[in-house]
Amino acid sequence: MGLAVGDAASRLTTPLRTMRRSSRSADLEAIRRFCDAEAVETIVVGLPRNMDGSLGPQARRTLAFAEALRSLGLPIVCYDERLSSAAAEEYVTATRGRRPRPDERIDHVAAAIILQDYLNSTQ
Repeated sequence: MGLAVGDAASRLTTPLRTMRRSSRSADLEAIRRFCDAEAVETIVVGLPRNMDGSLGPQARRTLAFAEALRSLGLPIVCYDERLSSAAAEEYVTATRGRRPRPDERIDHVAAAIILQDYLNSTQ
């Protein structure tokens, strides 16, 4: 799971890290600590829609996780993340001059792209 932060006023985002998932309760606690440390005001969750816009099994699991995130007491926004992983791979390739290794986690870069798209849509 990629973690990124953004500033609504400046419309800038920063990829921070990729968090390995474990259990729902442990994931929620890790995200709570992250939100507290970063003074998060809204959580934007990337919603993996199918290319035709429909919701597949992963999108339904994501919506269930977003619902669990409501226990943190912050506003939750689910935002279309289609093609964010491809964009993240292109970004990493362009900035590093090489493609990411197959085992390299770049979810935090995709998270920053999703968050940037969300912030841009709220102008």
